[in-house]
Amino acid sequence: MGGQGVATMRRAIRWVLLGVVVAGLAAGAMPLWNKLGVEFRLVKVRSLLRKAQLLREESERRLADLRHAISLALPHELRTPLNGIIAYGEIFKNDAETLTPAEIAEMGQVISASARRLERLVENFLIYAQIELLRTDAERVNALRSARTPNAARIIETRARQQAEVAQRSADLELDLGDATVPMSEEYLGKVVDEIVKNAFKFSSRGTR
Repeated sequence: MGGQGVATMRRAIRWVLLGVVVAGLAAGAMPLWNKLGVEFRLVKVRSLLRKAQLLREESERRLADLRHAISLALPHELRTPLNGIIAYGEIFKNDAETLTPAEIAEMGQVISASARRLERLVENFLIYAQIELLRTDAERVNALRSARTPNAARIIETRARQQAEVAQRSADLELDLGDATVPMSEEYLGKVVDEIVKNAFKFSSRGTR
């Protein structure tokens, strides 16, 4: 074999040996890469679990705050209308035969007004509870933000007139509405109108507009 053939064979042997070395290194590195991949996945899982734990803790804290707020405010707010209902209920039970139709009608109006006040209180606390609890629920927050009420003027007029009738001040109500789409659900829009109009009548004198 000539000198050129020997040189060619040596180069071929070198390439074969280099291939064997590279293959060996790669085979030795595979456990390391596998280990790194597992560790990365574990870190990611731990991060997700930690985030879920923080969300749970935040929800529990808000729920505890809500319970505390309700425990402070609700008993007093509920007691006033309930006292009226219970008192007149006792009169109906014990003295029904001595009551005149006019007295029965008057007491019935008080009971009805107290029941409506109680209903309003419960609705307000339920809405407050929903708002407090959904703060950590991104899906529900996005749903609320995307809610729309077309023809808002119709809703506003209907609810405002209802409150004026309840306050017996329909003549004092003036509306100048332009129709539009409001970025709010119809339920919450109606509630906002109820509270605004109710307070307007509560803190103003009959005959004023």
